[in-house]
Amino acid sequence: TLVCDFSCIIEDKSSKGGDGMNIMIIGAGSLGLLFASKIAPFCAHLTVVTRTVEQAEALAQQGILLDGVASSTTQTGTPILFNSYQEDAIETVDPPRRPVDYIFLMVKQTAITEELTRYIRRQMTENSFLVCFQNGVGHELKLGQAIETNRLLFAVTTEGAKRNGTTSVSH
Repeated sequence: TLVCDFSCIIEDKSSKGGDGMNIMIIGAGSLGLLFASKIAPFCAHLTVVTRTVEQAEALAQQGILLDGVASSTTQTGTPILFNSYQEDAIETVDPPRRPVDYIFLMVKQTAITEELTRYIRRQMTENSFLVCFQNGVGHELKLGQAIETNRLLFAVTTEGAKRNGTTSVSH
């Protein structure tokens, strides 16, 4: 699965004297929460960006509950950061404190707006990659107009998940 492939990359960076990967997941639906809970143990820093402030606050308090097991820290013991994305406040969003290696875009295609692409660009550095997990076609054109195509990766996953609440997911 893709999670395993990314965990190998993450472990490889750590074993070569790096600090480990800094990953941001935009979208805290079923797959966003699943991937966050699975890769957190391999990350130096993990940020999950939600659509609502309420979900970000609930996740910050409770962590991610995957099949009854809580996940709230990364490999280094660093807490997972939970932020919310709001289109009306896009210009006031600060870039991340640490450069992001990968941004996993785990939202529905219809959620990819001009404001969201501006938000993504503000989070990226010259070494960041955007990994897109959308179904269908069209998002690659929209994102390719806003972000350099050599920094766009398109992913397919066979993982299935069901979100059971704002902080809980079943795999």
